[in-house]
Amino acid sequence: MTDQKTIAAYNGQVDNYLKMVGELEVDPLLLRFIDGLKTNDYVLDLECGPVIASSVMRDKGLRVDPVDAAEGMVQLANHKYSIAARQARFSDIDTTNTYQGV
Repeated sequence: MTDQKTIAAYNGQVDNYLKMVGELEVDPLLLRFIDGLKTNDYVLDLECGPVIASSVMRDKGLRVDPVDAAEGMVQLANHKYSIAARQARFSDIDTTNTYQGV
């Protein structure tokens, strides 16, 4: 179950969160993850935040499904990256055999 106070905290700190993670280099573990997939594979980025990882994966040829429970993060992601992020909680994801990576 998603904690509403946590979601509200993320919604209230979108700009600060982006500043904090926006200066980070691309995570080498993310690049290793991407290398294990094929071009056009479909990847779920659950709790995507400002979609920094999703944008890297998209740029590397993957199809991404960026999802976050915080509406503010989804709005930022779509405004900054035009990536079709969507708002959902863990419990809303009920698909099977849809993604090649999560």
